[in-house]
Amino acid sequence: MNKIIFLLLAFSLFQSCQVDDSAKGCNENCTSVIGRVVRADNTGISNIKVAFSFVQFVPYNYTRNIAETYTDENGNYEIIGFIEDRELGINENFS
Repeated sequence: MNKIIFLLLAFSLFQSCQVDDSAKGCNENCTSVIGRVVRADNTGISNIKVAFSFVQFVPYNYTRNIAETYTDENGNYEIIGFIEDRELGINENFS
């Protein structure tokens, strides 16, 4: 019985959370990520999904999907989303 209680407690301490804000859009203080997806011969690849997310690992796993889009016929994309102030810092990551 004690092992079961310990396992439940351990799992509750190491939870993860994922938030999808990609459909919200951005009206002010937006961040724009612009790029191109290409093959080895430098030709663009169309219709590739590109996503921009904030990822935090401490004190728990947390991912917020900020925005997503698809590449155009030449492989170009622009993602526009809002980065929250608390997401800017030394230990946080964007992917």
